[in-house]
Amino acid sequence: MKTIKKQLRFWVFVLSSVIMIQSCRVYHKETVTLDEAIQKQKRVKIITNDDQKYKFKKVVFEDGLFYGVSMKKGKEVKTQLKVEELKKVRLHNKKMSIIYGILTPIVVIFGVLYIGFSNWKGPNIGPINFPN
Repeated sequence: MKTIKKQLRFWVFVLSSVIMIQSCRVYHKETVTLDEAIQKQKRVKIITNDDQKYKFKKVVFEDGLFYGVSMKKGKEVKTQLKVEELKKVRLHNKKMSIIYGILTPIVVIFGVLYIGFSNWKGPNIGPINFPN
């Protein structure tokens, strides 16, 4: 029973570490215009007036209209953006995304190791008998 618990703890640790290492995206707090988003060619998070959130790979301007480009099943899908319906347009913050992606798993791993070692009483090998 103890070995099952130890293995279960190990796999919980491994799976949670993998989940934490998965990339997360951080966006700038400042709102930019759609023209700036087109110029930067970065990932964009758009919040509409009715608080719906959309994430796009980039924003393009074609035929006098703004489009948000995203990937669905390996294909580019363009969604028309109506300027009057947009509340916020935020650009992807690559630097902070990298920092959070690396720092979060490190903090979690050290936290788990600290908790594990602070409760550890050392190896239990029993009394040692020396031959006379």
